[in-house]
Amino acid sequence: MPIHTPLIALAIVVGIAACGSDRPPADASQPADTTWVVSAKAFGPLQVGMTRAQAEAALGTSLAIAGDSDWMNCGYIPTSHLPGGTRVMVEGGTIARVEVDSGTVATADGAKVGDSEDRIRTLYPKVVSAPQKYTQGHDLTVTPDSQSALVFETDGSRVTRYRAGRLPPVGYVEGCG
Repeated sequence: MPIHTPLIALAIVVGIAACGSDRPPADASQPADTTWVVSAKAFGPLQVGMTRAQAEAALGTSLAIAGDSDWMNCGYIPTSHLPGGTRVMVEGGTIARVEVDSGTVATADGAKVGDSEDRIRTLYPKVVSAPQKYTQGHDLTVTPDSQSALVFETDGSRVTRYRAGRLPPVGYVEGCG
């Protein structure tokens, strides 16, 4: 056996060990989903009704909105400061609503994307069901008070996305559109 063969084998073993786990490293720029709970009036450290200055203080970063939109119109804060699968809409100078379309971010009562309609009805006994505007699914709406709501969009059986915030922006089907 040539002397190079053991050296090559050793180099392969050292290379594999240096690579470590095959799991990708955690993305430090994305906050952990467990610290971000959704309610009709809040999303983690963000509160519905917060101004840009208040939201920036809560997150410790600039929340300038790119493009033609700004906090006075309707727009979305940069998602790099939020857990994956979430967006925060601003309108009229304050945070208006949060949208969750994937991931593990849950409501304070534990509802999340993928839950059955029956689970939503169990968690929120006073939910109101209506046909969804563009699909065969339903909008399951929970209104804890006269100023806010949670809206769970379903495919007719499971939650495909949900949003929470103040009325009327939480009811906008097209977001800022």
